[in-house]
Amino acid sequence: AAALAGTPYGLVVSAGIAGGFAPGAPVGSLVVADEITAADLGAETGDGFLPVTELGFGTAAHHPPESLVRAIAAATGAAVG
Repeated sequence: AAALAGTPYGLVVSAGIAGGFAPGAPVGSLVVADEITAADLGAETGDGFLPVTELGFGTAAHHPPESLVRAIAAATGAAVG
């Protein structure tokens, strides 16, 4: 974020390394996310984990623009998922 603070930009890519999901995305696959979920964003309670949405503090799932997802997938040869 600090590197982007003073300069205009049109796109930021957050990339990561993960395992695979056979057969749809085996190890080594390139996949562009059509949903980004912060599954561990929330709080532990006496009854177990409560996601941020159930706590009333926002949403844990975000959807990037479909046109952008498709364009990036097409440009990179990635699957969407």
